[in-house]
Amino acid sequence: MAITRLGFTRPLANNATLLATVSNSYLVSVVAVNLLATDNPIPRVAIYVAPSGASLDSQFIYVCSNVTLGYGSSFETFRFPVNSGDSIYCRSTTAGCGFFLNGILQDDVVGPGDSTQTFTNKTIRGLVNTLYLDKGTTAQRRPDAEVGYARFNTEYDTIEVRGASTWIQLGATGPTGPSGGPTGPTGPAGPIGPTGATGATGPIATGPTGATGPTGPSGGPTGPIGPTGPTGPTGAAGIAGATGPSVTGPTGPTGPTGPSGGPTGPTGPLGPTGPTGPPSTVTGPTGATGPTGPTGAASTVAGPTGPGGISNRNLLINGGMRVAQKTTSAANIVSGASTRAIDRWVISTAGSWATWTSSQDTDVPSGQGFSQSLKMTVTSPGAQSSVSSCQVYQSIEAQDVARIKKGTASAESLTLSFWAKSNVTGTYTARISTVGSPLTDFMVQYTVANADTWTRYILVIGPETTSPITASGSSLGLRLLFTLAATDSEIAIAVPTTWVDSSSLGYQNQVNVAETLGNYWQITGVQLEIGTSPSAFEFRPYSQVLRDCQRYYYKTFSQAVAPAQNTGSFSGALYGTPGAANQSFVANLKFPVTMRDTPNITTFAPDSATANWSVVSAATPTVSVIAASIGTEGVAIQGTTATSAGGAHAIHVTAESEMT
Repeated sequence: MAITRLGFTRPLANNATLLATVSNSYLVSVVAVNLLATDNPIPRVAIYVAPSGASLDSQFIYVCSNVTLGYGSSFETFRFPVNSGDSIYCRSTTAGCGFFLNGILQDDVVGPGDSTQTFTNKTIRGLVNTLYLDKGTTAQRRPDAEVGYARFNTEYDTIEVRGASTWIQLGATGPTGPSGGPTGPTGPAGPIGPTGATGATGPIATGPTGATGPTGPSGGPTGPIGPTGPTGPTGAAGIAGATGPSVTGPTGPTGPTGPSGGPTGPTGPLGPTGPTGPPSTVTGPTGATGPTGPTGAASTVAGPTGPGGISNRNLLINGGMRVAQKTTSAANIVSGASTRAIDRWVISTAGSWATWTSSQDTDVPSGQGFSQSLKMTVTSPGAQSSVSSCQVYQSIEAQDVARIKKGTASAESLTLSFWAKSNVTGTYTARISTVGSPLTDFMVQYTVANADTWTRYILVIGPETTSPITASGSSLGLRLLFTLAATDSEIAIAVPTTWVDSSSLGYQNQVNVAETLGNYWQITGVQLEIGTSPSAFEFRPYSQVLRDCQRYYYKTFSQAVAPAQNTGSFSGALYGTPGAANQSFVANLKFPVTMRDTPNITTFAPDSATANWSVVSAATPTVSVIAASIGTEGVAIQGTTATSAGGAHAIHVTAESEMT
């Protein structure tokens, strides 16, 4: 693409702001970002295209209109086509909006906003936008239109696209193509067209002149030509009189015209089709449907991409923090702990710096669709040791990150997006760490500029083409980590801009959330996806997220009950009954999904602290438990030393195969 002019000037009242004029056809996208310091006022933006030489008052194409942007939020248009000489315009109702063209920030609006423009809500595939096409009659088609250019033909009420050699009308009977396969049965004859020019009258077969009868005998020598006697009645093929001067008797009256040259001969082959006349305005009766012609070639004009085009694009599980099977609050997280409260998210601490509480919190970004967040709170600050740190991370199986093609020439970029909030302002670090060498880590910074304010962050991780991920299958392949605190010995002095082999946990100037009692950090809506542009957070059904989490952790307890001894809850427990006194018995547990690896099994007594079977309906003591036949599909729990037959015994089980 050749951009002849980038950036834009301050917007004037009732006028659009020119973002770019292009000199070649291209596909572009525009990202609008709210750079205001507050949510009051909330700006609305519009982006549209004016064709080359068009009047902005009447001929333009809206890409989006009336899109509201809360503080710190952004909006990306779908990729839309522009032609040579077209201009891209933007509007904002307030100052302070920045615009990216194909990912490059052009400028921000620093002048007065266009507050007098009237915006209209239009919707296409869930986005607040609409698309208008150039329109006109057939005679008004652009003679220089490029292949793929689309317009609305007002004569035929249809959209048409410029093909390689002709215009193709969509949804209408396009230009007459080749005869569309064998001619269907002849429809009812239309009104007989004007009689074609009478074919050259065949030689009028005045039937062949009867053979002139044989010349009669000369009748003797020709005497003087006497007066011609009256012509006798023509005899049958009358006998010619004496040949005087050949007196052709008067031609007898023409016999009745024979049938016109005999019956009409078979219709001759159709002449070449004349030029197509103007479309008939008389709709003839629909003929019988002819055989379906061959399928036309697929359109080469791509429609706009709808929001959230592909499912399962998020490499992470439970990024919305909705599932918390173990507990909704884990307190007293201290040095050396690897604690899991919210499913799939691990709290890793080192050193004697501070004590933390990790909880599932209902404080979330307003109006974004989230219901829970993960909150880390300092409950006891402490002096740092040489290796003190705190990180929140999630691990991803190698087989699930093979699609990023790390270490190959076709390696993919990644985009990390999330919402975060903290009372500690400053620079934080997010890190991608992979299994392999030598280039294993990529660190990116984000800045909490406003305390106690939910903000969305978008970070791009470039591709890595030389060091592949060496793990495979269900083993650890990639880990996403957020650093909340780290000592100077674990901080990188320089800010790397590429993949490195590093054990550093953050950048220079990394904040220390652990240093003060009551400091906190919250996060939700975490999404890691392939590409360089973020999509909207992928909200999966709760049942799907729960089953994804159960591959790594499963419990027989109800979801509302945190696993523990002596909860008093028998709901969901396994039951077993011996058939005879002192006879062993087995209860089989089938996991709802295949677990990542052979799980660790823990048992819980519903009404005691023994971790053994609880007796439900017989006066027998609890019995020992043996975990047998443990596998990724299920486990058998065995009871022994039963003292009486028919006693019902209950036990709860958890199975865990999370990556460390």
